[in-house]
Amino acid sequence: MTTVSVYDIASGTWYNQPTTGNQPGALTQGCTVVAAAQDNSSYNIYWYGGFDGIDATEPFSDDVWVLSVPSFIWKKVYSGNATHGRAGHKCVKPYPDQMFVIGGYPSLSGYSLSCVESGIVQVFNLSSATWMTSYDPAVWSNYSVPSMIYLAIGGNGTGGANLTTSSWANQSLATVFSTPYDVSKITKWYPYASQAASPTNPRQSASATPAPSPSGGGLPSWVAPVLGVVLGLVALSAILIFILLWRRRRLFRQQDGSVANTSDMNRYRIMSWVRGAEPKAPTVTSDETPSSPYDDSESPRDPNNVVPAEAAGAQVHEMEGKFSALHLPAIWFCLLDAVN
Repeated sequence: MTTVSVYDIASGTWYNQPTTGNQPGALTQGCTVVAAAQDNSSYNIYWYGGFDGIDATEPFSDDVWVLSVPSFIWKKVYSGNATHGRAGHKCVKPYPDQMFVIGGYPSLSGYSLSCVESGIVQVFNLSSATWMTSYDPAVWSNYSVPSMIYLAIGGNGTGGANLTTSSWANQSLATVFSTPYDVSKITKWYPYASQAASPTNPRQSASATPAPSPSGGGLPSWVAPVLGVVLGLVALSAILIFILLWRRRRLFRQQDGSVANTSDMNRYRIMSWVRGAEPKAPTVTSDETPSSPYDDSESPRDPNNVVPAEAAGAQVHEMEGKFSALHLPAIWFCLLDAVN
């Protein structure tokens, strides 16, 4: 706060200007408004609240400081108390002599959070440098420079500040402040009309007036086309998804059917061959060569007089043309295993 930066909007130039008086020290997260003397000879910047920006557990500021320009003198116009201090709030000036302080949070000391003292909205009178206990939009007045300010800069409550007391760090900045400003550019919004308090529950109030219906009644004109487009896109998406799922299912069925048909055909051929095979007639020899390496005198005879069929010395031999039904499971198993 010992040196402030000034930006000239017309030339786009920054200036650094030292300040005098009892500076407030390092402060952050405070808020400001500016009040002009009635003759525009001085502009007083009010700064309220904040903290040093280092330790948020220490008490926050509840003081109100004024930086008067173009004299660049600091003055404390109100000394507050630690319990009422806040930071992170906003300030607005609806009337020339009133500053609204809105929101903020108190010091973060202790183990639990707390609300700001005396409510989130406070009103400060800029002329008397005191806090107001009530607000009425019909009660206001023009700004008057506090006595502790004009005693330091000269003049009186309506203006007349002595600009020769300024110590300019740059004469170009002195030229900027000596150029009159066209105050006709400033729009005056006040005074504001008082509004009657709304009933607690307008639905149960007989005097409550229902809100007017939109012209034409019904839904807005854009609802129908937008709804039609949305529903059309939804229907088209559903159709596409159905087609894709149907084609996928059909493809899977074709693949499964081709595999099943091939397996069934092979099994059908094997069963036809097994069932259609006829017993082979026994081989009849034209000579009297014994069908066994044993002769009639030496070959062993069983009670049924059946000579066992053996391959003898031949390289190719066929079994008798009949087989037992007990052989079928083994043959069927081997054939199926070969097919699979």
